[in-house]
Amino acid sequence: MFNSKDEIIEANSKGKKIYQLKDCKLYDFIHCLLHNQQQEEREEIWENIKKRKDEVTFECFLEGRAYLVTIFFVYNLENSHVYTNVVIHETTKEKELQLELQKQNDMLFRSIEMYKKQLQIINTLEEERARLQLLQTIQNSILVRVEDVMNQVHVLRMNENFDEETWQLQLNNLAEDIRKIILEVRTSVLNLKV
Repeated sequence: MFNSKDEIIEANSKGKKIYQLKDCKLYDFIHCLLHNQQQEEREEIWENIKKRKDEVTFECFLEGRAYLVTIFFVYNLENSHVYTNVVIHETTKEKELQLELQKQNDMLFRSIEMYKKQLQIINTLEEERARLQLLQTIQNSILVRVEDVMNQVHVLRMNENFDEETWQLQLNNLAEDIRKIILEVRTSVLNLKV
């Protein structure tokens, strides 16, 4: 606790351990606390302290320990500054737990991202397997139909007793079968693209 002249008037054992000078001023004490802060953070904290806001809170690190510092500026009814109370709470364990939790969250995030990629690969493989099965079914169907047409052509070549009209009718039937096969191939290829 510091008086209105920013002179230390009381400190508990933790406060004395952090800063040993008995006659230190508030700004000396704060300077000690902000020693390891980055320049921008230090300037922002000093600016708030100079404004003597009701409360200024910041984190600091001293000798490998983490602390949460809250500075209260207490005023009387005439709005005159009476004293300043500096509360220092050691948060080393909390910081360690927070860092461990962050590390676990990062690992979890990476695991989820890896799982998403594996799932995407599995889905792609399933789609490709379905396409291959469809392609194999189409291929088998076309082979059966083509063999049937070839057998009909072979029967026509062997039989010399066909008259012109029967011959033309059989050729038209074969042409229709070939047209159906081509149409089936086109439809199947379009389905494969989807």
